[in-house]
Amino acid sequence: MEGTKLGALMDLAADAQRLIQQDYEQINPIVGAHTRLREQGIPADAMTIDCPQSGKRIVVMILDANPEQIICTFGFKDKDADESTLKIAFSDIKMGTIYQWIESHFSSN
Repeated sequence: MEGTKLGALMDLAADAQRLIQQDYEQINPIVGAHTRLREQGIPADAMTIDCPQSGKRIVVMILDANPEQIICTFGFKDKDADESTLKIAFSDIKMGTIYQWIESHFSSN
């Protein structure tokens, strides 16, 4: 995964996770990589960020057809995603972007 877009995204998420844990005692995000989606017929890689305390989840997808753009959904681990979907250029993703997603989604009711 090192040297891949997903690897770069995971590095940013790990940095954001560390900062969130320093700034918000009640938010303890878990970051996961999903590289075997192709085996299920989904031509993409994904990263999930889960908040065990609230059951909320952020899913970030990098589609093979358009790896320069990511699709991000905000929802719950045990529910289908709602209409909270964001498309953003991969080059616009920074550690601060992921930090803001975690802060905003996981600290809201």
